[in-house]
Amino acid sequence: MKKVIISVLIIVVLVVIAAFTIPILFKDKIIAKVKSTINKQINAKVNFGTFNVSILSGFPNLTLCLNDLTIIGINEFEGDTLTSIKELKLNLDLMSAIKGEELRIKSVTVNNALLNLLVLKDGKANWDISKPAPTTAANASSDYKIELKSYQLLHSEVRYNDQSAGMKLLLKDVNHSGSGDFTQDLFTLSTKTNIASVFAIYGGVSYLNGVKTDLKADLEMDMKNSKYTFRENELALNDLTIGFDGFVAMPTDDIKMDIKFTTKKAAFGSFVSLIPAIYTNDFKNLKSSGTLTFDGFVKGTYSGKSLPAYGITLAIQDGMFQYPSLPTAVKNVQVDLKVNNPDGVTDHTIINLKRLHVEMGSDPFDARMYVSTPVSDPNIDATVKGKINLGNIKNIVPLEKGTNLSGMLIADVTAKGRMSSIENKQYENFDAHGNVSVTGMNYKSETYPEGIAVNQFMLTFNPKNVTLNNCDLKMGNSDLKANGAFDNFLSYYFKNETLKGSLNIHSNLIDLNQLVASSASTTTATVPDTAAMTVIEIPSNIDFSLNTSVARMLYEDIIIQNLKGNVAMKNATLDMNGITFNTLDGLVQMSGNYSTADIKQPAINLNLAVTDLDIPKTAKAFITVQKMAPIAERCTGKVSSSFNVVGKLDQHMQPQLNSLTGSGTLKTGNVVLSNYEPLSKMADALKMPQYKQLALDNVNLSFKFKNGRVNVEPFETNLAGTKATIEGSNGFDQTIDYNVNLAIPKAKLGTQATGVMDNLLASANKSVGTNYSMPDPINVKVNIGGTVTHPVIKTGLKDAAMSLTESVEEEVKAVVAEKIDEGKAAAKEQADKLIKDAEIKAKELHDAAVITSDKAKKEGYAQADKLVAQAKDPISKAAAKVAADQLKKETDAQSAKIIKAADEEGRKLIEEAKKQADALLK
Repeated sequence: MKKVIISVLIIVVLVVIAAFTIPILFKDKIIAKVKSTINKQINAKVNFGTFNVSILSGFPNLTLCLNDLTIIGINEFEGDTLTSIKELKLNLDLMSAIKGEELRIKSVTVNNALLNLLVLKDGKANWDISKPAPTTAANASSDYKIELKSYQLLHSEVRYNDQSAGMKLLLKDVNHSGSGDFTQDLFTLSTKTNIASVFAIYGGVSYLNGVKTDLKADLEMDMKNSKYTFRENELALNDLTIGFDGFVAMPTDDIKMDIKFTTKKAAFGSFVSLIPAIYTNDFKNLKSSGTLTFDGFVKGTYSGKSLPAYGITLAIQDGMFQYPSLPTAVKNVQVDLKVNNPDGVTDHTIINLKRLHVEMGSDPFDARMYVSTPVSDPNIDATVKGKINLGNIKNIVPLEKGTNLSGMLIADVTAKGRMSSIENKQYENFDAHGNVSVTGMNYKSETYPEGIAVNQFMLTFNPKNVTLNNCDLKMGNSDLKANGAFDNFLSYYFKNETLKGSLNIHSNLIDLNQLVASSASTTTATVPDTAAMTVIEIPSNIDFSLNTSVARMLYEDIIIQNLKGNVAMKNATLDMNGITFNTLDGLVQMSGNYSTADIKQPAINLNLAVTDLDIPKTAKAFITVQKMAPIAERCTGKVSSSFNVVGKLDQHMQPQLNSLTGSGTLKTGNVVLSNYEPLSKMADALKMPQYKQLALDNVNLSFKFKNGRVNVEPFETNLAGTKATIEGSNGFDQTIDYNVNLAIPKAKLGTQATGVMDNLLASANKSVGTNYSMPDPINVKVNIGGTVTHPVIKTGLKDAAMSLTESVEEEVKAVVAEKIDEGKAAAKEQADKLIKDAEIKAKELHDAAVITSDKAKKEGYAQADKLVAQAKDPISKAAAKVAADQLKKETDAQSAKIIKAADEEGRKLIEEAKKQADALLK
């Protein structure tokens, strides 16, 4: 027994030691395996913070815990966070981790996660990050194996933004769990889901607003056939409970499905709970009656080429609800709606709202709509008629504290015909008439105390267009009056085609500060925007021309007055033509465009001309001016400039400074510059305090900016009576690099600097025997580097002083050089004479040789002719001719020899003369 106890103790001790040592010994190995597996699997940037391994919490398995895990997209999703997880726990098979084999995952827990799902307009999804498996590894085993028994998602948030479908979802505080044996080919997966708030927006319309959702679902998991069958499922949306059954199968890339759903609580009050404006904290006290039928189906195959068939039926009979504490009921609610698609072809969808009738107090409201062939050629038959006394809403639904609402909404609109009639401008074949008006509306609440007042708003419909007859409203301090017309409205609504319009807008005051603040405060109280962007997006399917006249506009600390011009919206671009306004005590003229074709980086291309803008006010108002021209913060006066700028904006509508490029000119009148650190440091370096405060008159300069730097071309100005030429650059990062060439009058130079220069000149004059005096003005070069707050000054003052002594030395060198040059000139003259005399003598020798040669030749030829003449008979004559020819050849040779000898003598004379000349010039 004693041995058994000792053995057990030894085993316990070994287990405890292993529990602490195994995670330490194999931690690096496991981390390397995890990172290797991640990098092999996905195209994204993956990071995580602390990494813990434990054997105690999941014994005999290993618990791996990743904290602060993030997955961030690349390429077109650069910077988009796909997911961030505060805590991710994996329960792993211990031996597979130790042996370095495939990681066998037993359970997964995700805590405090944000899942941000995004689909671009071209249909590409940010979660499609898996790397394609190599073809050679088609049958190779993976680095991990799922042997799940359970999984959990706790206190998490899911965002879904499908730009291609115009749909947004937001799920807040999601808690989901599932259990089942994933090692089996056929098992039951039991799941529970609880979501605190569900928000759903489709086509800009909010369908669910903070709906509490609970789902209990048991699924039969056929892993071999990838078929998942629903068993005992119940979905609760607020007070509405829906049951559904059927299956989803994915044996290939196609998804086959056959799902049916229907309401389990067939009461009208359950449906009312989904209406955001009605579902309040005391909804349980609501009195309601009436019957509800809500069911539907989805059946068929979903693939890249096909959609399943689907259908929805909603029927409400004799619906009524009333809050006990309020005097007025909503009654006689009748709804008969069927949406049917028999085969998955979208154009075969039929929407049939046979009847919609609601009575709010004594005000009836009716509507009906039938739509077929919605894609190819929408066939529409719809009417809306009724009125709503907005002041009566408070008697029907409990409003938030501090909310006041009044006014009248009246609608009477009919539309009947095919869309093709409008597209072909056959307006007589399409019946569209009626109007929608709002009058005397006032709205205020605690979240929007400024209120909205609509004095009048009326839209008139006809087949050709929709006319805005008169819009007269106020939003807080801001007022707006507008009129105009919209073409292609029905095609825009049903087929998402371009809406065209022309509007005239007038306002006495637009207070953007108040409007933006109000928008921010109300956003938190309504549907959160899953995109959460501050960029002002220009719709791609809007083609508007706006003639604008705004007497006064407030934006931050800027007051804009007399804003006029034309603004056109088209292809996600805002074009500004001939925009003029007064601000900062000056005039601004502007043209160009602002584009949100790339919503992540809006683009600007602007041409601006500003006249007499107050410099300090401009610098204070615009951070771009502070970055591009930091000197402006220390100036008083006015500036005029014309320039163009091209670049990108960030998500806060601020310029991305390094993206800006452009050029322009700048002119100033009477500008005073003071307390500017770079110039103060320059004044100290030159011992010239007058540079610490300068009056800059009539500055006229040109500049260019690119890659975060402003380059100023050389310009001339006057600095405290000193002529100056300035050039250089400054960066948006506040670095500076300027060269200032000063022509300083001697009278303005400090006594210390003047004394130094005089002493240097006296010493130099004495040493070389000159009488050189100080020039007036003195040229001094200054380089201003470093940063605006910590400038580095390099002056050429010492160089200027040294240049004076160097001038004396140069004067002496010039005299010496002059004397040397005079000697060289005389020597050259004598050398030229020697050569010339030799050339004359050589010519004389040549001419004399020619005379002698000619004489000898004449005598030789005469003797030869005499020999021939003395011969008497033919034989003698022939012999004499041969002798005469030979004599002539000898005579020619002798004559040439005489000339050659004379030329050789002349050449020697010239060469000797050149040698003598070279000796003289050395």
